[in-house]
Amino acid sequence: MAKLYKAGRFIGWTWIGSNSASVVDGDLLSIGATGAIEKAGVGTKIVGVAAGAQSVAADNETVAKAKITYISADEYTEVEIKADDVVSQANVGQSFDLNADQTVDVATAWSGTQVKMVEFVNQDNSKYSIIK
Repeated sequence: MAKLYKAGRFIGWTWIGSNSASVVDGDLLSIGATGAIEKAGVGTKIVGVAAGAQSVAADNETVAKAKITYISADEYTEVEIKADDVVSQANVGQSFDLNADQTVDVATAWSGTQVKMVEFVNQDNSKYSIIK
């Protein structure tokens, strides 16, 4: 789970949640293969940050069509995210991918396509912008 530090230009948004989607405040989100919103995974394009805890039904995409509320992410959005290994000031400016648990995959430094470190906080977590 990420901690929203600074919102971008666009704040509120809603979109139909993927079947059985369950998110908590701060989860990074993407649009899945079916066109519904879901937790961002490895290599997916991040579209926003969950605004509150929300769960939808197993048939949500076809029947209930409940929407997930989120804060839209752009290159001005900053989130504080934990890293899966030690990071340092030297990592500022490097791009990374996320792991399945939404921690920063330090091994993807420079090759990542999801987040970019904009400020070093400590060796465990730092501030990142969303790569668009």
